Amino acid sequence: MTAIEPIIPFNVKDYNFIEKLGENAIGDIYSAEERSTQKNYCIKVINKKKLRNPARAKQVLETLSSLDHKNITKIYGIIEISKFGSPD
Repeated sequence: MTAIEPIIPFNVKDYNFIEKLGENAIGDIYSAEERSTQKNYCIKVINKKKLRNPARAKQVLETLSSLDHKNITKIYGIIEISKFGSPD
């Protein structure tokens, strides 16, 4: 029997990653299921090395996560992952 390769090489909090949906200049987008609720989400994994200013990017994401508007994608949370795969 062959071992199944994980979609991403690390665990992220309470989510099972289902499939890679796409990618862009700064990261990859995945469909994922929250283990505790079985709700489905889209998760964007951003590569900090591809950001010009990671601190500014985090500030923008935190601001966007506070907004609630039908024309703005809802951000439910921000999880930082260390290079070893554990939440920072």
